[in-house]
Amino acid sequence: VKSKEKESLLYYENLQMREIKRQEDLEKKNLLAIKKKMFEEKELRDRQLKVEYDKKQKEWVTEMKKEHDHLNNIKQELAKEENMAKEKRMKERQQFLRMLEENDKYKEMQRAKKEKERMEEIKAQEEYSRHLEA
Repeated sequence: VKSKEKESLLYYENLQMREIKRQEDLEKKNLLAIKKKMFEEKELRDRQLKVEYDKKQKEWVTEMKKEHDHLNNIKQELAKEENMAKEKRMKERQQFLRMLEENDKYKEMQRAKKEKERMEEIKAQEEYSRHLEA
């Protein structure tokens, strides 16, 4: 009877050990599944973060390019306006110089005309004096 009890106890103990082993294996499997799921979720989050980061980087680069282009356009516009202002000042200066030149020519013509009139008057007086003397 004792040997049957012993066998029965051994059998029961063996069953318990197998059940404990099965429970441990099941727990390990569940833990591995949880770890795998957590790892996959982390990878998914990392990919999403990378996609968002890349998107923001592209947007930032695009925005910087737009700002750079805008600043270049402003610089070009300012340079164009400055050139136009310089050109206008140069034309005004040339026009002013032409006007001064024309004034000088006019003054010279007036001076020459007065000189001619004076000479004609002197000549007329000389002729008149000669006429009176004769």
